[in-house]
Amino acid sequence: DDDTWLAEADKVHEASQSLSSYSGAALLPPPNAERLKRALRQLCTGIQTLHESGRIHRDLKPSNVLVTEAGRVVILDFGLAKETGSESVTGGGISGTPAFMAPEQALEKEPRPASDWYAVGTMLYQALLGRVPFDGSIFEILVRKQNEVPPAPAEVNPLVDAELSELCMALLAKDPEARPAGSEILK
Repeated sequence: DDDTWLAEADKVHEASQSLSSYSGAALLPPPNAERLKRALRQLCTGIQTLHESGRIHRDLKPSNVLVTEAGRVVILDFGLAKETGSESVTGGGISGTPAFMAPEQALEKEPRPASDWYAVGTMLYQALLGRVPFDGSIFEILVRKQNEVPPAPAEVNPLVDAELSELCMALLAKDPEARPAGSEILK
């Protein structure tokens, strides 16, 4: 009804005013939560299967995840994928896309499944708010990931699905040990 819509619009306006220093832009309407959850489940199932096969993607980002018109999720570009624990996983500098890579990847620590889950958290953040958690130069992004925690999507936009916001923030934990594992995510 009109009263409910107006109350929700007031919440968005209030959040927009209080967080304008964070975003610098107007809030977007949140995505369809059920559709996003279906796509996210497929993505997480694919990543969990990859991890169970002993591999890590290392460059998950929107351009490497295709969603067909029928809603089928396909993971692409395994050019940086490596076997878990292989000596070739580390060395040779930073590998991945800075906006989506986990803090430990920027420090050239051995990536592990938790590194891929951080990238999923970044993609989820972008899906919920229309922007990544950290922006700036490559250096600024990598430093901020080591030192800052972005505001939760539901704090920025109170209309965002609370469950998705909570999962997003768990995936964006700076400490890889604090991130949920694939089996936990799929529950």
